[in-house]
Amino acid sequence: MVTTFHYPGSINDINTAYVDLHDRGYYEPYSPANPDGYEGETQRTQREHTLLMNAVESIAENVSPLIDIDANDDGYVDATSFVIYGSPGDWADLLWPHRWSLYSEYVYINGARVYDYLFMLSESWYFNVGVLCHEFFHVLGAPDLYHYDGGGAPSPVGAWDVMESNTDPPQYMSAFMKWKYGDWIPDFPEITSSGTYTLSPLQEQENVLYKIPSPNSETEYFVVEYRKKEGLYDINTPGTRSGMLVYRINPDAGNGNASGPPDEIYLYRPGGTLSNNGNFNNAPYNAAYGHTQINDDTNPSSFLYNNGAGGEGGLNILNVTEADETISFFVSLGNPSIEITPENLEFIMEPDDFTSQAVYLTNSGDDMTTLSFDLVTSGPVPYTNPGGGPDGGNYYWSDTNLEQDLVYDWIDVEGMSIQLEFPHNDQAADPVDIGFDFPFFDEQYSECIVSPNGWIGFGDDNTGWENVQIPSPSAPRPSIMGMWDDLNPNNNIGNGSPSGDVYFYPDPNGQYFVVWWDDVVRWNPDYYGEFDFQIVLYVDGRFRVNYREMQGITNSGTIGYQNGPGTEGAMIAFDQNYAEDGLTLEVDQTGTVDWITLGTETGQMSGQVTGGESFEISVMVNTEGMGPGEYEGAVNVMS
Repeated sequence: MVTTFHYPGSINDINTAYVDLHDRGYYEPYSPANPDGYEGETQRTQREHTLLMNAVESIAENVSPLIDIDANDDGYVDATSFVIYGSPGDWADLLWPHRWSLYSEYVYINGARVYDYLFMLSESWYFNVGVLCHEFFHVLGAPDLYHYDGGGAPSPVGAWDVMESNTDPPQYMSAFMKWKYGDWIPDFPEITSSGTYTLSPLQEQENVLYKIPSPNSETEYFVVEYRKKEGLYDINTPGTRSGMLVYRINPDAGNGNASGPPDEIYLYRPGGTLSNNGNFNNAPYNAAYGHTQINDDTNPSSFLYNNGAGGEGGLNILNVTEADETISFFVSLGNPSIEITPENLEFIMEPDDFTSQAVYLTNSGDDMTTLSFDLVTSGPVPYTNPGGGPDGGNYYWSDTNLEQDLVYDWIDVEGMSIQLEFPHNDQAADPVDIGFDFPFFDEQYSECIVSPNGWIGFGDDNTGWENVQIPSPSAPRPSIMGMWDDLNPNNNIGNGSPSGDVYFYPDPNGQYFVVWWDDVVRWNPDYYGEFDFQIVLYVDGRFRVNYREMQGITNSGTIGYQNGPGTEGAMIAFDQNYAEDGLTLEVDQTGTVDWITLGTETGQMSGQVTGGESFEISVMVNTEGMGPGEYEGAVNVMS
């Protein structure tokens, strides 16, 4: 807690003030219109310090000796702020807000010298309480977290810390900054074993941060904290989300980020890399938004600075809960490694027979690491080089950059398709018939809704324009997202600068269904984007996204698909440059195999295996009703 005292004392709730002998012009630069002004830095310093000395001496005898104004007993008043009536002058002039020291005068309050001080002006829309808190934290020793000249490098922490960007009322500084520079948080516990941990909101001051070492660096490490969007101060953090924040700390960078990069403290956020700024609004980890894990394969990854070369950080946090009175997360230390024995099974059986074989899933990684896994059976994988899969629906995906046999396949429906009418730029059009029953996550759909924001769905509309990571209950569901972004095609409201139209076309032969976003623009013209792409559904359950021409910003959307509950699916891209001209993305199922079933000692098809331990899976094959021949199936272990 910071205790402040105001002098001169108020009279009947009315502020009083020290009034100097000189008028305002005396403290402004000399000019023909201001002949009494100061000339040069020496005269400026003398006048400023004399003004402040006189102000201190006018109130010194009124300061009670019972007030501890020198908490660390170094002989100096801990902090003094001077508020000057009026508006700021020009930048860097005497009457411009600044922090300085009263080095040229010896003036005391109860035996403690007034030295470090803040010089603030009372009338200014910019220099507000947030700036006062920022400058006051400087007095306590905290550095700036914004770059003085970063050469275009990404912002380190954005508006999540008052020492980079302040609001009014101000948001808090981070828990790490409170601990290191404010000495307001006494404990900085380090996580040294895998397990579930819980954080209290930063407002609580206790149990508010953890240190997590990086297995890939002797110096850089990670810090987590919980920011709850409530109260007078942290209600002003970026975006609308509460949740856990994950930082990278680089002691080699020195104190703060002013000379960075390198930065002492960096906040991980979706889309953030060594060269891209990313999305600060979506930085909080929270199960309510499907943002529950960070590792070397997530977006963002836990990348290190590593002298500017980057590299895997080795952090593995998962199962972040929803933000409540507290928030919990599981951290796995070290590097887990999966080993499956045997890798292949062969069954030679008669019709109407039953047998089983055991498969062992072993975590052969470091001790105390945790390997999370899910089990699912499927038919043959549809791609030789899949980009991902399988998921809970047995879907795999690939694209023309990955799969040699997959070719770009734009379906030209111009002049044949039907234009959709949107009530609003964030509201879907009325449902339309697909022309066949489309199978999607074990459900059949004969119609769909089309959102202006780049997705089609098979349930209720979702007017959210701010994309999130998926799977997530807060995202459109069930849905296929070609480019879920804040788009603005022509619509009945017409806010912003709408442009482009959306069309649909059901194949008369019932083989496919096309939805086409024809040169649709992003809503914010300051971040230009104009997209020409289509989503194609096929009667056999496959679906494709064909990108013909993607201009401008393409790293601000979600591409992927998810089921009705928002618990299964694939996030192919999130706030990253994936979509490009002439690219086809395809998603296909492996199909189910009802002659293979799995059994486990827990009865569950998912679990965790600690380092050095194994998990037994019983693979059971039933040939009832099957004719002679060769059959192929797969047991997919997702970790």
